[in-house]
Amino acid sequence: MKYLFILPVTLALLLCTTQCKTSKPQEEAFIENVLPIEKEIADSDFGEIETIPSFPGGEKARIKFLNDNLKYPPEAKKWKVEGAPIVGFVVDADGTLVNIKIRRSSGIPLLDEEVLRVTEKMPKWVPAKDKDGRGIPVPFTMRIGFKMKKD
Repeated sequence: MKYLFILPVTLALLLCTTQCKTSKPQEEAFIENVLPIEKEIADSDFGEIETIPSFPGGEKARIKFLNDNLKYPPEAKKWKVEGAPIVGFVVDADGTLVNIKIRRSSGIPLLDEEVLRVTEKMPKWVPAKDKDGRGIPVPFTMRIGFKMKKD
């Protein structure tokens, strides 16, 4: 998604009660889907896709999960570094996420590691289905950005 979203409210409240005078968070994260990657799907043995994979509960639930679990790494905040790694994985035929890896690094290992950590925590997804209703593995990527709030 190209919409900005705010890190978990609890993190924001904690940061603000200890460090700031307003109720606004000190940093923001954003998510963008980068899939389907049509070339990647076409070049694979995934079969004909009838429905694409989805996070259980839909897009709002995925955003909430990421909101609740992403943490701006303290060292990255300290040095005011920003970046937007792209994480890729395959949603397997049973919904398990496999082959999770950074597809394009942010150039900041701390941010890349945080994205990997949270992606690995994700529950099973609703798998993609072929025209016969069987689950099929499909690649998925998403961009997760970290941006410091400008004063």
